[in-house]
Amino acid sequence: MPKCSSCGHSNPPNPNSTGNERCEQCGVSLYGEPAPPADMSAEDSELLKLLQDGQKIAAVKLYRETHPGCGLKDAKEAVEAMAAEHGIERTKGSGCAGVMLLASAMIAGLWWW
Repeated sequence: MPKCSSCGHSNPPNPNSTGNERCEQCGVSLYGEPAPPADMSAEDSELLKLLQDGQKIAAVKLYRETHPGCGLKDAKEAVEAMAAEHGIERTKGSGCAGVMLLASAMIAGLWWW
């Protein structure tokens, strides 16, 4: 079972492995990321690396820094297009709902204790 270097999740073996498999839990590549295309600019290469690491907000920020005058919406759309072009899926997080649920459970636990 390939173990994810990022989250430690044990992924089931894939008999049809292509070397591009991603962790079922966090989406990080199990076998390292492929090198960016040779004709890719340094900025785009950095954007791609951020996206592969699941840092979409940092990628949008970098895009706006390297494209003066670009608005937030346009930068977000450009970064999402780049992710789709390179087959990078959006990772799912617990978001605010997860934090609120945890906080509620902690408060309820203290109240009953």
